[in-house]
Amino acid sequence: MEAWKTSITGASTITEDTSVFYAGSGSVKVITATAAAAFVNQRISIAVGTKVKFKFWLRCSGLLPIRLRSYLGSEAAGTLSKQITVSAINTWEQFEEIITWGANDTGIFFENNSSNYTWWLDNTEVRALLYVPTFDLAGIAAKIQTLQTTLASNLSWLDYSFGVADRYEKLINDETHIIPLCFVDNTTDPVDMRPWPYDTWDSYAFWHVEEPGEVKYSDELGAAMRKYAIWNYSVACIIVADLRKLDDSPYNETKSKLKQDILEVFQNNVDINFSFWITGVFERNINEIFSPYTIEKPEDILKYPIVAFRFEGTLQFKQLCPVANTYSVTTRT
Repeated sequence: MEAWKTSITGASTITEDTSVFYAGSGSVKVITATAAAAFVNQRISIAVGTKVKFKFWLRCSGLLPIRLRSYLGSEAAGTLSKQITVSAINTWEQFEEIITWGANDTGIFFENNSSNYTWWLDNTEVRALLYVPTFDLAGIAAKIQTLQTTLASNLSWLDYSFGVADRYEKLINDETHIIPLCFVDNTTDPVDMRPWPYDTWDSYAFWHVEEPGEVKYSDELGAAMRKYAIWNYSVACIIVADLRKLDDSPYNETKSKLKQDILEVFQNNVDINFSFWITGVFERNINEIFSPYTIEKPEDILKYPIVAFRFEGTLQFKQLCPVANTYSVTTRT
């Protein structure tokens, strides 16, 4: 990632303002002069197809728009070119745009050519997301992976969406700790999902599956149809978020909206190959939310700005018609 660059025409100016800022000790102050323009930009190298979030704070002396692009205006058109307008003058306002990085996208570019206009930028962030590790799975793990991807596709604020956690037991100070581990790929060590895996994460989700799964057959179909089993699993989706990095709204308001977002995804995005319905929601006790996993110092976790939810439910699916083994070893040594 290259350093921030600025350019101006006419009598426009771009300076650091240590008296007006949203956070920290200063902001970028831009004054666009009459019949002139001003540009603030940063070149970024990101793989094509990556989901990218632009997030920044903007303050303006009027209600004229600032142009936000994912490419330089004089270059081939990229994915994002949008006019950003604040809702009130001289007030900091947060904006967020999420795009899929294209071949012509080269960075984040702010530009303005409104005469005698002052605007400020602060806490500008460009991050690649959304990390949704997927694998060639079968059975309950494959169904969870579908739900995992559905969450990622419908929750713009969710940064990391993982599948089923493996249960790992570790002896610490003569006590057995139960740890949820999720694989990020087929070569890297799995990640401990207990809060907080990495300080850079804004939010993440993973799944717990209760054992054993319950299998039922239809007696009306007779023994010949027992290969078409109906499986029922009790599952839980655990979601954790740092509200400081998501929204500047009051804690209780943002928490309630995140919860509603998740409920709507589960209620309105149903896969035809299986059924999933919510049976309960936990949001107040971190030990209940992360059950059956061990949480160290639980009193330090579930308080502002951290929120966590556990959405328990039942996942039901029919065993696929047997056609061949889904896995085989072709070479033995």
